[in-house]
Amino acid sequence: MDLTDLTDLTPAERRVRHAFPLGEGVDFREGDDDPGRGADWGPERTLRAEFLRELLPAGPVAQGRTAGLKMTGARVTGRLDLKYGTVTCAVRLRSCHFEQAPDLYGARLDDAVLDAPGGTALHAEVLTVGTDLHAMRLRARGRVNLSGARIPRQLNLAYVRLATPAATRCASAARSAASGGCARPRRSRARSICAALSSTCCTYRPRCGPGGSGSTVSPTAS
Repeated sequence: MDLTDLTDLTPAERRVRHAFPLGEGVDFREGDDDPGRGADWGPERTLRAEFLRELLPAGPVAQGRTAGLKMTGARVTGRLDLKYGTVTCAVRLRSCHFEQAPDLYGARLDDAVLDAPGGTALHAEVLTVGTDLHAMRLRARGRVNLSGARIPRQLNLAYVRLATPAATRCASAARSAASGGCARPRRSRARSICAALSSTCCTYRPRCGPGGSGSTVSPTAS
């Protein structure tokens, strides 16, 4: 995909392409902003995962500005495959809907915020982030896997909602090798999370709350 050929891009992709070099955000919200129903969002707020894959590792940068992918209320079609990729710019994806589970296996992200993404799952085994990983209000209908992820500061899973099939009801262990502190999942609305998160730094072992609205995933001393 040629990012310099704007005729190749959808209107939504052109908006993001213009904003990315400047580090500016693009807000696609227009009424129905629940990412859980994002499959019904129209073409005016739809971007291809292939476009984001081309943009993130080596997108354009405006002189004197800091590039960044900052989107709110977008629908992403296809699979966002960043496997083993390196992303140095800021990534802020808020209230976005993913048609397929993003694949972040072995990726390196300097700074990432995934706020209320709705979609099938999240594959982020062996992910490395530079500071924090914020996945607030994550909504997933499949497996959330952070096994072997390296998060030097905080893993924020506040208000996460998991609705996994019975066969994959348990969330995969998040083994966060932390140099400064452990991954600390916070309040969760997940109805049932089995062995939700564990930490290899052996300072905290998160445990599940009683389930239901307002349940918690709380760290306890090992």
